[in-house]
Amino acid sequence: MDFPFPHKQFAHLIAALAISALLFSGCARTDSNPELSTTDPAPPLSDDGDVKKIAPLASLEVEDDLQPSEGEIGIEEEIKELNESGTWGKQDKEPPTMVDGFDKSKYDFPVVLNNQVSAYLKLFQGEQHDMFERWLARSTKYLPMIKRELTRAKLPTDLAYLSMIESGYTPTAKSSAGAVGLWQFMRETGRQYTLLIDDYIDERRHIEKSTKAAVNMLGDLYRDFGDWHLAVAAYNGGPARVQNGLSRFDAKDFWELANEQYLPLETKRYVPKLIAAIIIAKDPKKYGFNDISYQPEFNSDRLTVKAGLPLDAVALVSGCDVATIKSLNPELHRGVIPPNCGRYLVRIPAGKKDLANRNLALLRAVRDTKYRRHVVKRRESMTTVCRNYGVSRTALLKVNNLRSARLTPGRTLLIPYTVTSYALGNKSTSVDDKQMIATAPSPANDTTTTHTVAKGDTLVGIARQYGMSQRQLLALNRSASAKKLRLGQKLKVNQPEQTTMVAQISAEPQASKKIIRQENVKTVATSKQTDDKVNIIATLKADKSKTVIAARETKSERGPSKFARYSHDADWYLVKNGETIWSIAKKHKVSTNQIKKWNNLKSNDIHAGLRLRVSEA
Repeated sequence: MDFPFPHKQFAHLIAALAISALLFSGCARTDSNPELSTTDPAPPLSDDGDVKKIAPLASLEVEDDLQPSEGEIGIEEEIKELNESGTWGKQDKEPPTMVDGFDKSKYDFPVVLNNQVSAYLKLFQGEQHDMFERWLARSTKYLPMIKRELTRAKLPTDLAYLSMIESGYTPTAKSSAGAVGLWQFMRETGRQYTLLIDDYIDERRHIEKSTKAAVNMLGDLYRDFGDWHLAVAAYNGGPARVQNGLSRFDAKDFWELANEQYLPLETKRYVPKLIAAIIIAKDPKKYGFNDISYQPEFNSDRLTVKAGLPLDAVALVSGCDVATIKSLNPELHRGVIPPNCGRYLVRIPAGKKDLANRNLALLRAVRDTKYRRHVVKRRESMTTVCRNYGVSRTALLKVNNLRSARLTPGRTLLIPYTVTSYALGNKSTSVDDKQMIATAPSPANDTTTTHTVAKGDTLVGIARQYGMSQRQLLALNRSASAKKLRLGQKLKVNQPEQTTMVAQISAEPQASKKIIRQENVKTVATSKQTDDKVNIIATLKADKSKTVIAARETKSERGPSKFARYSHDADWYLVKNGETIWSIAKKHKVSTNQIKKWNNLKSNDIHAGLRLRVSEA
């Protein structure tokens, strides 16, 4: 029925409470104003320790690792049981026999037995047995930390099981209403309790910070209502709704209010569900939950890292897989350290901190240009292609050796994009964790091995894979054609001396299906003539016809690599982004035919990073 407001002042009070509900409701409404940040991502480490820009925001995909909240599973079963449970708050039905000898002194939350609690005890032991068993198995991972926070705040430690019915103890859980995390915070409520939510981080998924926010919110609600059943109901449905109901129906407690046709079922079922979960979780064997595979307590070390560093690189320095790092840092939903944080304490496996700190000093970023192919569609213009891929017209013209912006349908264009790879130092550097560096044994009397051509292989790609030039690869394989390779064809290639696992982030202009991956990068073998070894790092920018080549010299007993010979010998030239055979021939005052002859090229097709002989041997 409608409640007659006797005074305008009281009506104003109710309106104010309704507005406050938008700030305090934990998990019942959708979010209409995301307020997403548009901050560009911060750069990763450069080779000299400075910061370098990585992918534009559009190219970074949000990691789609959220999963439906288990707290919403089996809702139809719950509705059926509650509809058949009888009067709310009464014990006019026979309780389950397994609760004989019920002792309230075991709980610091006000536990009661009534029709609705009995209905949930029956559900958890019956239709939802497997789900509740999963919750119990996960509980040991987070309960110690949650109970410490509750004890510190002088709140009932049994409230730790509220996270069980909210998310099933899953930090990446998301409800149908948009609530997220262990404690299922809505976006507005999370921000009200100082949780940061933007394009790179969602602290509703942060295990410790979201727990502290939930503890603070529960403490606030108890101070408002003075009753834990009402406080828990308000956590779910909002304090204004609960307060309005108490006033409207002159209810003395939650159970009286629940017996009215006022509170949503989601809020009404919340309290008996929590009580039943507490009862079983504190004595699981009594209720038929035996041989549970409890998970170990959540434990980790903290590592201080720079803004913009991909989690793949964190995994690399920590000597573990990236899935482990992501599971320890579920709040980093883009797989990268937030760009605007300065320094960040990222969680790594316990016992790995010393190794990670040593390896951080060895971590190096190497940028390169790669290409994807685009087939021109009918009526597609140069402007459209540039806009779709986020590249400039000048870069696209130069990369594809085009003199006109007119495109022919069916033509294949090369679209440049940047790639940043992370590796640990060089061969002379000691790394303790064997997972970090794998050395491939080489035959004692042979410096070549065989590569079988697979689908998608190109001559240039195979040459790069084995640290060779295209000319060298053709010289080893006289029968191979620069224009065509056959599937299954056997090619002789250099025997790689060492393979180093690196973390790589691809800054492809258009949002890629998977922007962060791991690759094997071959360490260049060295010759045995002099005492210098030069490591060449080439940075090729996708939308500028400019290449910066940084050479860093270190001492070695084995002599210069073949890359070093190419770089310091005037007979060789490293192709820059946008250059053509014609422009290179003009620069070195030779003909294009001479360059093609000296490099055994069958066409004018060259690419950035290719090393060409520009004078006769």
